[in-house]
Amino acid sequence: MSNIDTSRAGERLGRLAAIETSGFVTGPVIGAALNEIWGLDAPFIFLSVFLICMLPGLIRVNISVENEIPQESRRSTAKVIVKRKEAAGAILLGAAMFFPAGMYEAIWARFMEDLGASTLFVGISLTMYGIPFAFTASTAGKFIDRIGPWRAAVFGISVIIPMTFIYGFLTSPWLLMGLAMVEAVGQGVGAPACQAAMVKATREHERATGQGMVGAASTLGGGVAALIAAPLYAGPGPEETFMIVACVVAVLGAASIRLGRGQAAIVSVAQP
Repeated sequence: MSNIDTSRAGERLGRLAAIETSGFVTGPVIGAALNEIWGLDAPFIFLSVFLICMLPGLIRVNISVENEIPQESRRSTAKVIVKRKEAAGAILLGAAMFFPAGMYEAIWARFMEDLGASTLFVGISLTMYGIPFAFTASTAGKFIDRIGPWRAAVFGISVIIPMTFIYGFLTSPWLLMGLAMVEAVGQGVGAPACQAAMVKATREHERATGQGMVGAASTLGGGVAALIAAPLYAGPGPEETFMIVACVVAVLGAASIRLGRGQAAIVSVAQP
């Protein structure tokens, strides 16, 4: 998508992020409702049937490659990409943006239940987080293309850090859900900004590898957060857990912005 028109990379990637998030928006509340009505097996059966029904349509999709990919290995391409400061910054930004998500995977439901929320409310809270994320990501693309991905990233991180910091001090699941919806706006701007930054840091034939590196860094960041969040929550408590995660996001975000801002975009004739 980003190769079609790089000047509109943020817009297109934002729409893609919104579509990807549609499952996150609908899945939790559907799963929670099915669990309440028919039990724990029902959400998994429903999801399996839904995916099987999608297979015929997916098989018919034809993906064409318009430009021949140069004869170089993905490993060497990755080495070339990571040497560029803006690309390295985009990779760190991916880790920063998804670090809180890993924590939520590990402790969000437990934290909500400790505050008195039901299983259904936990599902609703995840859906309510996804709605502003999807809406913002789908509409923020033009904003990202206009001001640049790094300015947009600063905005996103500036929203995420304070929200994450104060979560642990909240005592109401309703307030927690409300502030999470505010954080989702920052995520909705920051996620496509991260991908757009990588587009600007890579040539056309490098972009798939570059986006894969951002995805890998995001997954790694989320995985590390999930690994440390549970023992932190069980030990020091929610206040310290969310504070530590917010500090990690701040450090990674500051490092990524320092690397990325002010760097010239890569064009097709540029040298690595």
